[in-house]
Amino acid sequence: MKFLACTVSLIFILFSNIVLAGLVSWSSQSYKPSYYLNRAGKSNVWIKDCSSSNYVLHIDNIKITPDFVTPGAELTIEASGTLDETVLPGATANVIVKLGVVTLLKKKFDICDELQKKEDEIALQCPINQGYLALIQKVSLPKEIPKGKFRVLVNAYTADENDLACLDVTVDFRAHPSNRFLQLAESD
Repeated sequence: MKFLACTVSLIFILFSNIVLAGLVSWSSQSYKPSYYLNRAGKSNVWIKDCSSSNYVLHIDNIKITPDFVTPGAELTIEASGTLDETVLPGATANVIVKLGVVTLLKKKFDICDELQKKEDEIALQCPINQGYLALIQKVSLPKEIPKGKFRVLVNAYTADENDLACLDVTVDFRAHPSNRFLQLAESD
């Protein structure tokens, strides 16, 4: 869905901006709600929907390609889902970005303001109408991203402060398709 793909895209764009701002010296697998994208080391991206049934956004699917996301590469996010109500200006997202146990960013973002700032990269703008939506979004990652395991936690809220969405995204830039030992250790 457009909002979801844009949210995931914003996560990767914010991640990229953190790297570029110097704050960090820093799949064809599909996601379904309630379990991780990564299965048995096939990807270095894990996405978990931490929303419950009373959230405004109901995620059907998230697909990240390529399977292994690497610094300097372009990734494609395909997402679909349903919004129970229109997302209006004033909707917010609380975002926490961690590298290992170190918190790099803890900030509240205005979703519509962030979409407007990235209007050249993301076509979706507020208000985002209720109903079923699907989107394909491309994101380019900077090559300066260091090897490390990054975690992004997002809790989004409508302008009326109702629960909109919850995502828990982990990207492990230490992992590589040929590194079976690391993949097996991470799957435990």
